Amino acid sequence: MGKLDQALVEYEIASELNPTNGDADDELRSTRNKLRAKVAVAREGKTELQTMIERARDLAPPGLDLPQA
Repeated sequence: MGKLDQALVEYEIASELNPTNGDADDELRSTRNKLRAKVAVAREGKTELQTMIERARDLAPPGLDLPQA
């Protein structure tokens, strides 16, 4: 249902109550990965990371500024 925060709490509790349950551990790991991958998308349809990478490409390396002429 997309409620990853709530699912994470539930899987953590299940894992603590029954540490030998491999299914709970798998779901806990999967939910954590989904939360890490969740990235806000900027107005232009790009992720924050994509925007930062494009901005960094346009910057001159420090100390290597070339004369304008």
